[in-house]
Amino acid sequence: MILFIAALFALAALHLDLSRLGWLVAAMGVGLGFGLQEIVSNFFCGIILLLERPIRVDDVVTIGSSMGKVTRINIRATTIITFDRQEVIVPNRMLITQEVTNWTRGDNIIRWTIPIGVAYGSDIEKVNNLLFDVVKNYDVVLEEPAPSVLFMNHGESSLDFEVRVFLPSPEVRWTALDYINKEINRALAENGIEIPFPQRDIHIKSNVK
Repeated sequence: MILFIAALFALAALHLDLSRLGWLVAAMGVGLGFGLQEIVSNFFCGIILLLERPIRVDDVVTIGSSMGKVTRINIRATTIITFDRQEVIVPNRMLITQEVTNWTRGDNIIRWTIPIGVAYGSDIEKVNNLLFDVVKNYDVVLEEPAPSVLFMNHGESSLDFEVRVFLPSPEVRWTALDYINKEINRALAENGIEIPFPQRDIHIKSNVK
């Protein structure tokens, strides 16, 4: 404050127009206000996160294109470690104003859906039983809620099924998906059930007379 007052007296001694200087200070204040707007917003959003706790440390969340585990919640930003071991710094305002998926808020159990198509003419009941046996015999898949296999649609090139399983945590889903897909492929191949390629009928029309 002393330095500021001394600067004003120095400017007055130099016979500078302080009214013009006031406009400069006001402009700087407006610019500073806009610059601090995001910081203030993130600060208050951080307080909301700490009080309401919609997200906690060790929760697995999806924010935009980033999915990972929350490691720190600070006043300005939250740190997430993705499953690729990358640290993502997310401004707290995004956690309040945008859609956030918290995979472990209530419990860790998640449902995962695996689509599979088989060729037309396949035995539907046989396919259903094969797919169900694959997931029923996999110890990672929970018995309760029970897995299910549904015949969903007559697709363009295939009979479309969905295998729905419940897993104990989001962290095992990729390992489970890899195992289940391999076992489904093996079971269908051993029983002569084809997984078709996309098919199109092409009609060639000739204008030659």
